[in-house]
Amino acid sequence: MKNALNFKSINGPVLSVITPFLKNEKIDYKNLYKYLRFYYNRGCKVFYVMAYNSRLTLMNQKEIEQFNIKIIKFLKSKYFDAIVIAAEGVENSTKETIKLCKKYKKAGADMVSLIFGEKYYSDNQVYEHFKRVNQDVNIKLLLHLQKINNGMSNKPPVVNYKIKLVSKIMKLKNLVAIKDDEKNLEYTKKTLKFTKKKLILIKAGGGMEVFSKLHKYGCQSWLTGVGCLDPKISIDFYDALLSNDKQFCNFIIKKIERPFFKMISKYGWHIAIKSCLCDMNLMQKYERSPLKELDHKKHAKIILFMNNLRKISKSLGKDYFQRI
Repeated sequence: MKNALNFKSINGPVLSVITPFLKNEKIDYKNLYKYLRFYYNRGCKVFYVMAYNSRLTLMNQKEIEQFNIKIIKFLKSKYFDAIVIAAEGVENSTKETIKLCKKYKKAGADMVSLIFGEKYYSDNQVYEHFKRVNQDVNIKLLLHLQKINNGMSNKPPVVNYKIKLVSKIMKLKNLVAIKDDEKNLEYTKKTLKFTKKKLILIKAGGGMEVFSKLHKYGCQSWLTGVGCLDPKISIDFYDALLSNDKQFCNFIIKKIERPFFKMISKYGWHIAIKSCLCDMNLMQKYERSPLKELDHKKHAKIILFMNNLRKISKSLGKDYFQRI
């Protein structure tokens, strides 16, 4: 297996893998592979198994490991230039995290996304966890940067990573990337001051519009929103941004991305995305309890919305969001 990862490989859109389920709530691997092939054929090169979008919170430890390894092996056996970021679940002991990293490395992953799910008591507690993982594994690591549950008080119930702590963690040898899930532009700008030259920062939240604002500060990548449905739209947007095609970028933001986020906010990100992918015949809209798929009436509204996106895309001379 060829390892495709280098610093310049991760730029522009990064696609998080959405997990399809069968009606009996088992993982639908047949549609998963179809969906991954579609992503690659539409230009996706970076595949990110992500704790929430990939439904790892609904899987047991054995399933999480199997799910990641199946994706790694499928992509690496078919596409020499595919980059795979594997992931752990939200709550793990340090020993379990290390064990998973080693298994993902052996399977051929390029990087592993680490998430600190334990309660926060001190900066040293958090740092020592990442330091120990860094020392015991030989694979590139990504810090899933999000608010941490406050172990000292319920006021506030969650706390941010201190910028100094993030900087210290990212000086560890194998820590090469951050998925910025803080959803705070000023916080991201501070993070970019020490990441933009030597590290990869994948911005989550706000889609193409927010990324376009942060790109000038050195942000290389973003976790796609509407691009989760069709990677081609995100790739075209990124190319247009680099070539300063403001007309195209503004059209995509105003006519497609903003309406998409407005629609998603009515129903909830995870289940609305699944309905959209169902409309594209990439998977069924089934979920695993306690997550529940949209009912027939709401799904029908999703179908109308998707048909409208296709009309808008066609007016631009594009074929985004077509049913396969």
